[in-house]
Amino acid sequence: MAVLRKAGSNWVDGDRFFDRQAEIDLLKERVRNGTHTLLTAQRRMGKTSLVRELLRRLAAEGEFETVFVDLEDAGSAADAVVEIGIQSRAVHGAWRRIKLGFANALREVSDRADTLALSELRVKLRAGIDVGRWRQKGDAICAALAENERPVVLAIDELPILVNRMLKDADSRIVPEGKCAVDEFLSWLRRNGQEHRERLCLIVSGSVSLEPILRQAGLSAHANIFSPFELRPWNQQTALECLAALAEGCGIDLPPRRSAGHVPAAPVLGATSRSAVLRRVG
Repeated sequence: MAVLRKAGSNWVDGDRFFDRQAEIDLLKERVRNGTHTLLTAQRRMGKTSLVRELLRRLAAEGEFETVFVDLEDAGSAADAVVEIGIQSRAVHGAWRRIKLGFANALREVSDRADTLALSELRVKLRAGIDVGRWRQKGDAICAALAENERPVVLAIDELPILVNRMLKDADSRIVPEGKCAVDEFLSWLRRNGQEHRERLCLIVSGSVSLEPILRQAGLSAHANIFSPFELRPWNQQTALECLAALAEGCGIDLPPRRSAGHVPAAPVLGATSRSAVLRRVG
């Protein structure tokens, strides 16, 4: 029986990741075909974990370089460009080109830019983007990734949160300047995805859905570059097997479920057992 341990973050990968082999295989096929993907699912369905595990496996196989970007705290297109830039630091060939594009901003720390804390690097790169020049900087970053020796998979998490934040005012109303900013940003993202399709593959996800937000703003066309991929809930058998693996990792004994003439299958998880497992894993 598989054994799972309690995770220390909101996402898991490696030996903490459970099942989803079919989804991983389908996403790998999309990446190899150069298909940009919009990952959709209900909340708390494990979208981030799926993407993280996909990137881990792709990187381990050596065919692709991978970059994961979380835009939950971003507030503008410039913030998003900076985040893509700093998270590309692990792609060494691209990072050398990105540093050249921010040479002035990194002048005082050029000898240690590779080892700066991400928070400090974020401040430096953000200061290097003049008003209205985020597109040029973003184009240079995407070009650097596309020119890397191996193709790059760029996963952008929480893009819908950024889009919603840019689009609406404090009263959650869509405002013209917000719509213009989102239109400009998503046009930029779509153009780079199209220009570098064979070298840069995009995977977009978020805790809220992107399409309804764009539909509300009349900007649905910007999602056309992405092929939707729906992450469906586990069936009952898989869910029981996951809980059983968690129970095993927590040292909780569960009674096996037996059927006449057959070896034990998945354990029986009554209400008491389920509660015990969930309390232990948080």
